[in-house]
Amino acid sequence: MNPSDVQIAAAHFLAGLNRSPATIRAYRAALTHLQRWLQDNGKKLDAAALEAYFAAHGWAASTQNRK
Repeated sequence: MNPSDVQIAAAHFLAGLNRSPATIRAYRAALTHLQRWLQDNGKKLDAAALEAYFAAHGWAASTQNRK
């Protein structure tokens, strides 16, 4: 999935959520960060790209799970 498709899918996902505004903002920020990283690194969303994304940031397991 290319970065623009990720953005469209994220918008549809967020629109269908029945969560608090704060939760939706947090989800939107995480998805926007991922989309920008994919775009900046010329990657399409797949398992290898997600592994590279998490490795590039060195987040704790709990942060990775949240994102």
